[in-house]
Amino acid sequence: MTPHEPSEFASGVIEGFYGQPWSAAERVQLFDWMAAWGLNTYLYAPKDDLHHRASWREPYPPPEADAIRQLTH
Repeated sequence: MTPHEPSEFASGVIEGFYGQPWSAAERVQLFDWMAAWGLNTYLYAPKDDLHHRASWREPYPPPEADAIRQLTH
C-alpha cells in the first residue's frame, strides 16, 4: 500500500496499549496520517480508560463521549 491508495480491506490502527495515552492532538495527527496512507479503520481501546476496562458497562459521561465522537467528524 502506498500513500493515497485506499485499501480493499479493513486496515488501520488499534489504540490499545498500556502507558501514556495519546492526546486529542496526537489522535488528530494519527487520523491525518491514516487518511494519507489509505487506512480506514481505528479501534479505540486504551488500557488506562476505565470505561474500556473496569467500568465497561457504564456509558461514557457526555464530555468524554463527545471527545471521542469528535475524532470521526
